[in-house]
Amino acid sequence: YACLFYRKCTICGRKDADTHHIDTIGMGGDRARVNHVGRRAMALCRDHHREAHQHGQAAFNEKYHVYPIKLDKILVKQLQL
Repeated sequence: YACLFYRKCTICGRKDADTHHIDTIGMGGDRARVNHVGRRAMALCRDHHREAHQHGQAAFNEKYHVYPIKLDKILVKQLQL
């Protein structure tokens, strides 16, 4: 939760991490109009974000022993989603 709130990579702690969405919006979806509350996410730096997409989320979670959390109203506001 704190990693997302402060935008620090969950894996290495780098600042200015991306919000990695586990529950994708889908093709043609408008992120500006989607309610992100309840969707799962984690904060990842560019390198770890790329790795999660390349190897798949399940393998990434197992390798680093991490799991996504559900976004709440506070995080959605903080992340400006």
